[in-house]
Amino acid sequence: MSIDPKYVTYFGVWTSILMGIAAIGPSFFEGAIPAFLIPTVLKWCAIFAFVNNCILTGGSGFSSSKPGPWANLPAAAAKPVIIIAIVIATLFAFGGSAHAQILPKSKPPAAPASKVDPLQKILDDISAKSATFVSGVILAIQEADDDAATLTNPSDPTSYRDPIAHACYPAQIKFLQSLPQIQAIKAPAPYNMIVMFQRKRDLVAQIKAGLPGYLKVGCSALLQDEVNIFAQTLGMIGVTVGAGALTGIFPAAAPITLPALTLP
Repeated sequence: MSIDPKYVTYFGVWTSILMGIAAIGPSFFEGAIPAFLIPTVLKWCAIFAFVNNCILTGGSGFSSSKPGPWANLPAAAAKPVIIIAIVIATLFAFGGSAHAQILPKSKPPAAPASKVDPLQKILDDISAKSATFVSGVILAIQEADDDAATLTNPSDPTSYRDPIAHACYPAQIKFLQSLPQIQAIKAPAPYNMIVMFQRKRDLVAQIKAGLPGYLKVGCSALLQDEVNIFAQTLGMIGVTVGAGALTGIFPAAAPITLPALTLP
C-alpha cells in the first residue's frame, strides 16, 4: 500500500496554511468574520493543524513509486514555484511574531496620585499673586467701601448707604494687607526668601487658629460663617477655595454655600 505523493503534497500545503493562520492570530480574520467567532476559528485551525501534522508524520512511512506533482515541471517553471513556496512559508512563519510586535503594549498602571494638602495649595495660590495685583485689589475694595460708606442723611453719621458691606470691606482690606507679599521686606534678595518663608508659616498658623477676630466680626453679617468669609476674601484676589478644602481647619466648617467672587 502506498500514498499518492500528490495528495501528500496538497495535504501538507493545507496543513502549513492552518499552522500559519494559527500563528498569525486574530488579525488574520479581522474584518472578515464576526469578532466573537475569531477565537473559536483560531482554535480549530490549531487543532486541525496538529491532527494533520500527525497524519503527515505517520504517512511518511508509506512510500510510492509515483513521482510528486511537481517532479516533472520544466526547470523554468520549477524555480518560480520554489520561490513562491519559500515566500509563503516565511510570511506564515514570521507573521505571528510580527503581529505581536505591532500590538500596543499594555501600559503599566499609573502611580496613585499623591494627596495634595488643601491648605498648602491655598497658600501656594496666595503666594503666586504679585504684590502689585493684590495692592490693586485692595484699592478697588477701598473704593467700594467709600461707596458703601456714603451717608444717605448728612446729619446722621451712621446712615451708611450699605452698613453691612461697610463693616466688612475695611476688615478684608486689613486681612489682605497682612499677606506675605504685601508687607515690605528689608532684607535684600536673595536673603528676602528667609523672611518670606517665615511669613508664610505665620499665615498658615493664623489660618489654622481661625480667622482674625476683626474679619469674623466685620464680615459675619455679609458673608455668614468663617468658611464663606475666608473663601470670599481670597476670591477677591483670584484664589479659589473649593468646597470641603477647609474641613478640619475651621470649627464646624460647612460646605461653601455662596459662590466665591473670583477676579479674572
